[in-house]
Amino acid sequence: MDKSTLVLENPLWDYVTTLYGNKRLQGLLLEWQDNVGVNINVVLFMLWLAEQGKVMDEGQIDVIESAIESLHHSFVLPLRELRRRAADHCDSTTSPWLMSKKKILDAEIQAEQMVIATLYAWSIDCTSEAMDLDINSLKQHNLSTYLQPFSSLPSFSATTLLQCLAR
Repeated sequence: MDKSTLVLENPLWDYVTTLYGNKRLQGLLLEWQDNVGVNINVVLFMLWLAEQGKVMDEGQIDVIESAIESLHHSFVLPLRELRRRAADHCDSTTSPWLMSKKKILDAEIQAEQMVIATLYAWSIDCTSEAMDLDINSLKQHNLSTYLQPFSSLPSFSATTLLQCLAR
């Protein structure tokens, strides 16, 4: 995968931004992210792959996590922390900190978009298909496979997330 040719505007980005607009889903994903380190981009990628008829296994998930690790740890996480620290200084809607927070958020979203573009580029070469399973079964499988390391807490399940989507 050539990182110099990443396509920022792509079908996965459109899917992610639409799905993330679901406030119930957004709240659940942020809770998972903040409490146990679930990567929201990977969760949404698992759903999108299922809709493309692709099934994921643990080895493939390890590969995609490795593909995005540098971007995630070098850019997304530091920008998220900086934005949260800036938010602590925002005491009004006219605060210079509020303008800084907005600029940091824009940079964080750009970094997230680069992560999504990396995942999308990886998906183009992914040949794993599951013709026998319906989309909901694929979603359940892909999510369960990714969330398995987080399974020590009962609320971290594919079923919980899919129920949130159904509402």
